Amino acid sequence: MKGGLRKLWEVSDYRGISILDTFCKFLETIVYNRVIYLIASILSPFQAGGRAMHGTSCQLIRVLEAIWADVSDTRRVDGKKKPKNFVIAALLDASKAFDKKNRRVLLRKLWKSGVKGRLFKFIMAFFYDRRQCVRVGDSFSDPVPTMHGGPQGSKLTLIFFLLYINDSSEGSRADGEAMFVDDLMLWITDTNQARAVRRLNAELSRIHNWSIFNTMIFEPSKFHILDLGKRTVQDRYRALLTFGCETPQWSDVAKYLGVMIDDELTMIPHMKNQGKKAHNASFRLSNHAKQHTSCSPATLAIIFQLWVLPHLAYGSENWIFLVKTKVHLKKKPRGQYKEAYESMEKLYFRCARLILGAQQNPSNEAILVRLGWLPLDYLLMYRAIVWFLKGRQGLAGPALHDLISKWESCPSLKHGFGARVFRPARDAIIRFQTYISDVDILSAPIKQSCAALRTAMFAELTSLWSASDHAKFTHLIHPEWLKRKLPSSMHSKCTHSWYHSVALGRGPFRDRLKQMRKRDCNLCRYGCNVVESPEHVLLHCRHVKKAREVLNRICEKRDLEFSIKTLLCDSHLQIGVEKLMADFLKSCPDTIT
Repeated sequence: MKGGLRKLWEVSDYRGISILDTFCKFLETIVYNRVIYLIASILSPFQAGGRAMHGTSCQLIRVLEAIWADVSDTRRVDGKKKPKNFVIAALLDASKAFDKKNRRVLLRKLWKSGVKGRLFKFIMAFFYDRRQCVRVGDSFSDPVPTMHGGPQGSKLTLIFFLLYINDSSEGSRADGEAMFVDDLMLWITDTNQARAVRRLNAELSRIHNWSIFNTMIFEPSKFHILDLGKRTVQDRYRALLTFGCETPQWSDVAKYLGVMIDDELTMIPHMKNQGKKAHNASFRLSNHAKQHTSCSPATLAIIFQLWVLPHLAYGSENWIFLVKTKVHLKKKPRGQYKEAYESMEKLYFRCARLILGAQQNPSNEAILVRLGWLPLDYLLMYRAIVWFLKGRQGLAGPALHDLISKWESCPSLKHGFGARVFRPARDAIIRFQTYISDVDILSAPIKQSCAALRTAMFAELTSLWSASDHAKFTHLIHPEWLKRKLPSSMHSKCTHSWYHSVALGRGPFRDRLKQMRKRDCNLCRYGCNVVESPEHVLLHCRHVKKAREVLNRICEKRDLEFSIKTLLCDSHLQIGVEKLMADFLKSCPDTIT
């Protein structure tokens, strides 16, 4: 079934897929490698779909940076800077593109691109007399021959389609264009709105003619026309836009490659949409993070990274530097982004708290330090910087590499050129370079750059963490903000929650309970006549002397200092510490668990 909201009983909402055995997949891979070798140099540099070292993220960065440069370009009027350009973008949708591909046209294009001989004969045989049937349970329909398209799920079908649609951009005079498989986008930049609409009409007419000769159907009802300039196109000119005999609709917000692009390029609709998706997916984590029966933090972290984090992070490269021009732990988000970003950040902290099983709302920073995670803004900044580095080194497609090279060679070419990702990413690299002396983050191989960048980020966070005056007990346990390996085993979920809560300064002992006004006395429940604090319980209380001796022997064997920091941080002692706490707390039903 196709993606999105579909009806189970609607025949047109289903699409046949190709189920291949292992040998067929192996054979397809051999043919695919040969075909891509022959046609790779022919494919448009603006095609980012179905190709190695390309993807939606690099395509979005390139498109939005290029458009923003045109939108931000200014002119002087009466001594004041004012917007210079009208910028109109068209997002085009090909209807059932893979199913409508004309095989004769495809074979002709393959032959012209240099695919000949036995390889060409194999491809002809690949499409010859193809049939498909429908399976419901154990029943099959009669096979029906297919006249167009190719089998869904096949690598060859994808690469053939890239070649099929490749010449749709021939003769283009648009100021910018982008393709991602069958998703087409182009934009026109002009100082005159009437001329801008005429130029866009000419581009739409060219694509319409191409679609007729190549038997590809574009549905104008699914088009999105965005007026992206700070200068607004008047309605009388908007009405002149046509595609064939129809008039495409103008939109305030449109989805491109899963990102909601609004006509002011703020990305706020996208942030809200992704935040909502992440919130809806967070139940998968909540269901496995119950107080008394739950998975280990390592397993919960994997669930978070698979189901929740991708929603928070997707497309963030294009808005994180709009939320915070300079990403810093103490810097607040800009006014218009505050609501959307803080909602995402709140969910991030909530998931972190669930993973640790932390109680009584400890400090957000303390939770992240205990987990060894970057703050959300640092994490998203890291992703943006990595994409900038990949693009700069030619690892994210030639189009993004050329745009970055153009910006670096002439950064002041246009007022807003590089302002969304390139410039703030480079400034952040320069800032983090001060923490690293042995690796040049900007020019080192990408793996070394990424490792050095993370090290520098944690070094900066450590300096900020050391200067803060809250979560004092956690400061004793974790004087540095470092990446940590989360525990994959535990004595029980309840004891594991106590284990992390103690490290966060929220342990279920009487000193803390009295501060919360849940106990009248803060002395040890076993008559030690001293305050019942984590230090007393773990290091001195006579009631758990045997459990402590076991831990002490492990420390001596591993040449570790027997201290509260060691007990709450060393993975080899974790289960023993949990057992000690279980013995202390469960022997006397005085505590609130």
